[in-house]
Amino acid sequence: MFDLSFWEIAVIAVVAVIVVGPERLPGLAYKAGQWVTKVRRFVANAKAEMESEFNTADLRKLLSAQEEEMQRLRRLVEDTRQEVEQEGRRLTEALEHGADTTASAGKPVPPAALSSPNTPPAPRTLEDDMQALSQELGETLHRPSFGGEDKPEPSPTPHTPPGSKQA
Repeated sequence: MFDLSFWEIAVIAVVAVIVVGPERLPGLAYKAGQWVTKVRRFVANAKAEMESEFNTADLRKLLSAQEEEMQRLRRLVEDTRQEVEQEGRRLTEALEHGADTTASAGKPVPPAALSSPNTPPAPRTLEDDMQALSQELGETLHRPSFGGEDKPEPSPTPHTPPGSKQA
């Protein structure tokens, strides 16, 4: 705390002996020690209180930051819940509309209309594409032949044993 050298302390002691006198010097030293102890305790308590107050302020900041984050998460959850409910209502309305449309047409509801919107459609085949194109163009289209795929099979010839003659 104080940077006192040996000689400075010696000068203070000599002045104290001269001013106070040798009889009262031990009592004065005792009182000075008590005061130094009291001052040290006061400083230590003040330091501890300040640290706890600063720590409390940090904890309050942390708590408020966590509460803000919780509020943000609550809003996010609520928004997501509302979106899910809206999509559910929209899907239910679409299914009911589809059921009404097919019921009015006298056709049963196809299973594809009842499937969830996240399921991918069945893969289309060449025949499906050709049929859609035929309907669009108003012409009948046939599958192309690439050498032997759609050739009629040759009629079987009767089997004749070797060495016999055919008529």
